[in-house]
Amino acid sequence: MLIGASTTFAHDFFIAPSDVIKQRLQLCKNLNARQTIKTVIKDDGISGLYRSYPVTVVLNIPFTAIVVCANENLKTLVKPWER
Repeated sequence: MLIGASTTFAHDFFIAPSDVIKQRLQLCKNLNARQTIKTVIKDDGISGLYRSYPVTVVLNIPFTAIVVCANENLKTLVKPWER
């Protein structure tokens, strides 16, 4: 479970900024990704790209921890046939 939780921190570190950019692009049809990134950084700084990071991590940790734990337990339960 700890491995699943720790990988969530790293994964969401890269996903959170892309989600912010995606949401801004959906709201403003006349911008492109570069303009959106520049606008977010100019208005809010780099932290503006990571505004949703804490919420994203808190929501994803339980799911990822359960998936990794279940996967590891199922691998030991259902072993492939050895030839």
